[in-house]
Amino acid sequence: MARASGDTLGLGQLGYATGTTANVTTQTSLGTITGGTSIVTMDDYGIDNVTSITISDDTPDEGSTYPVTTIFSNAGSKFLASIGAQTRNFTWSVTSAPEGSYASADYVSQWTAPTVSSNSARTLRMVYSDSFNDHADFYGANRDEAVVVQETGGGSGGACFTAGTEVLLSNDTWKRIETITLDDIVKSVQIPTLPDSDHYPDYASWQATTLDNMVSSSAEVVMNQGDYFYDHYEIIDSDNNVMKVTWEHPLLIQRYHDEVDRDGTSRMIYRWVRVEELMASDKLITLDGTPIVIHTINKVVGEEIFYTMNVEVTDSYIVKWGDQKVIVHNEEDGK
Repeated sequence: MARASGDTLGLGQLGYATGTTANVTTQTSLGTITGGTSIVTMDDYGIDNVTSITISDDTPDEGSTYPVTTIFSNAGSKFLASIGAQTRNFTWSVTSAPEGSYASADYVSQWTAPTVSSNSARTLRMVYSDSFNDHADFYGANRDEAVVVQETGGGSGGACFTAGTEVLLSNDTWKRIETITLDDIVKSVQIPTLPDSDHYPDYASWQATTLDNMVSSSAEVVMNQGDYFYDHYEIIDSDNNVMKVTWEHPLLIQRYHDEVDRDGTSRMIYRWVRVEELMASDKLITLDGTPIVIHTINKVVGEEIFYTMNVEVTDSYIVKWGDQKVIVHNEEDGK
């Protein structure tokens, strides 16, 4: 129901909802919650209704990632940036298996659709509970969105990098991808917490706040095949160096590097995303862990030969982008 005179809007509950405190019983102040930088009211953090959730495409392709957004009615001016940014206030799920996976699950969650054998119905679900807005309609209730996952031939698709792309070998020399042969040994990386899989949905939800445990390694090429491909992307750096890659190829990125929670904690994460899911603010990650700014991303329609390469056992390799050594993930064998 709408906020009204007599509603209980507790300060302890507000501290918990905004991430300022760890529980509703810890003492806090409105000045602490706001940072003391402006005049606010408790009502600025309120909502009247958890209206719905909505996905950007209700016929999502298997293995692809889509934003799912929570809609609130009459949200106060401080609500989304504070309470809405707290992942613990949102429980995301799917009502039937295989579920796919969620990432960055605050009021906007990134959902990766599961691999399916035929077009399959799924119901996405979110339950909202912040301990502060318990007066709101549908607080603590299921908010559902129906989708039909499209079977597209499975997994990560076809091609990866265009002919001419240089791949780093284990002896620190470069070799053009079209000349890579089976049993070549390429430079790779190992991340202990990363799931060991070539299949994108298996690791799409993985994320980390640091890459301190990433180490340089090597991997053996077990597949490399070329074919003509049409739609692809050009990723361009500030020096106009171009990486040509198909939409589905996973790259290691840094995201939310300039964002912080209300308590000052950085929201920065590392994760894998497909090229079509890149945001303008994302940074690609190099072999030594350095984040590199993306200047421009262009979609191109035009036939070129692209190569799909699979390496084992570390499932990653390094491609050249200007003078940078950029980390990329395997493609699925046989795709």
